[in-house]
Amino acid sequence: MKINEEVLKNMDEAALIAENELNMIPLEHIKSISIWWKKNYLKAGHKRLAKLLLAHS
Repeated sequence: MKINEEVLKNMDEAALIAENELNMIPLEHIKSISIWWKKNYLKAGHKRLAKLLLAHS
């Protein structure tokens, strides 16, 4: 069980880093994607939407 706790801790730390990076992006760019995400994630799922976004990176 310790391994799972360590993995979750690492993921939490990575999320904080990602949040800091996100805060450096202009709000108008974030807003467009967040509206699109909110509109679609319940039907398509987070993983599928993430794959769509990553295809444009």
